[in-house]
Amino acid sequence: MMPNHILVASEDRKVFLLDIPASIAAAQAFADEDNSSNDNLERTRLLSCTPTSAPYASTEPKSASARVKVKNHGKYDALHDIYSRQCEDALRFVRVAVGSGHFCLERQLNKPGSAPQKRKRATSPSIETARKGTDATPDPSKRLRCVVKASFPDDPPPSLLFQIDGYVRHRLDAKDPAWTVSSTLGEEKLYAFEVRHWGIGLACYQNRQEPLKICLKPLDRSPEVHEQHLRIPPGSAFLLGPCHVPAGTREFQGLAQLYTDSEDFDMIYLDPPWPNRSASRQGAAWYRTERSVYDMEQMLLGMDLGTQLKPQGFIAMWVTNKAACRDLALSLFKHLKLNVVEEWLYLKLAANGEPITSIGGLWRKPYEVLLIARAPRQASHPPPGVVRRVIAAVPDLHSRKPHLKSLFDELLLHDPVLGLPRSKAKVLEVFARNLTVGWMSWGDEVLKYNWQDHWA
Repeated sequence: MMPNHILVASEDRKVFLLDIPASIAAAQAFADEDNSSNDNLERTRLLSCTPTSAPYASTEPKSASARVKVKNHGKYDALHDIYSRQCEDALRFVRVAVGSGHFCLERQLNKPGSAPQKRKRATSPSIETARKGTDATPDPSKRLRCVVKASFPDDPPPSLLFQIDGYVRHRLDAKDPAWTVSSTLGEEKLYAFEVRHWGIGLACYQNRQEPLKICLKPLDRSPEVHEQHLRIPPGSAFLLGPCHVPAGTREFQGLAQLYTDSEDFDMIYLDPPWPNRSASRQGAAWYRTERSVYDMEQMLLGMDLGTQLKPQGFIAMWVTNKAACRDLALSLFKHLKLNVVEEWLYLKLAANGEPITSIGGLWRKPYEVLLIARAPRQASHPPPGVVRRVIAAVPDLHSRKPHLKSLFDELLLHDPVLGLPRSKAKVLEVFARNLTVGWMSWGDEVLKYNWQDHWA
């Protein structure tokens, strides 16, 4: 029986229709995925937005000569022709499978008594404004970060109160940055570390088999700084900290050894903040992006991810349709001696089942590409042919993609080379915006969709 968030799947497992909010909830074990009647399960829904009802207005070149001029400047035009045919075939299958049904599940638009979420949000106030108590900033990760900053003054030594599920309270002090929380609920290791010019980062590895609830409270009980309630999925680890500074990388390596028992990862999954003029214009309201492809290259190389990957492990990386971004990903794979083995296309649909833009469009593609690479089993053997899959979904909040845990499990747990036991794949997600059951997640927005105000 398919999980609830997979609405359609082809027999060869190369075409899928997923529901984005439900896939994120399922990956965090915050949803009843098996339709069971277990009353102990905490049923909750991720807040979303109204799905786009029809395709966007066309921005394509009007004249034939203009189209020819644009197409002749495309480095990967032949590849995009292949992608277009793949998407068209997948869309035909999905439409037949859906029939008179819906292309996404019903969405939870808002909490009772509050306004619904919007797909585009106004620019948020500055961090300094948020630290003074303004409750208007739309980014919960930044709000959490501000709370942490406000609770960790330079003098006296920083400290913060953690309340775990209402049973245990512990104080974190800069002089004693690591401790173990022990209770009837299990044992978790929690850490804090200083990052210059950034503030305080938090790290946690929890080995319980049920979600962990955390309440962050300021010690001074200041009315301007509110409590923050978070839920941490079972068996997950996180590092709330920047990926672009050496201190963050050092802390990541220490936590990774704890999470993997000093083994390496079976997969490293990245959705990098590629340079994006649209996101940059919106400022902090959406997310931080790198200024240039060069800056992105320096950050990715500085993470030294190759030393954390098993010899036959996978690296999966989202790329934009900009040629320079794809070139950088391919050069990184070459640097790590990896070959692309699969390409997954995220095909964006309107609620009526039409692509949000023309599949054969020149200016704007209705799909994004996930490149999956690994080292060849023998260096002398030619790489196998690339397997392509299409994952269709109706977009919700800006830049939020379908969660791929269930599909990655199929890839990893059935891989004869890795030979992994059931449910034992060790996955690292970099630039994550939410936590995942059994994964380690790293990024400066890593708790964004674990914050209680994103759920109803």
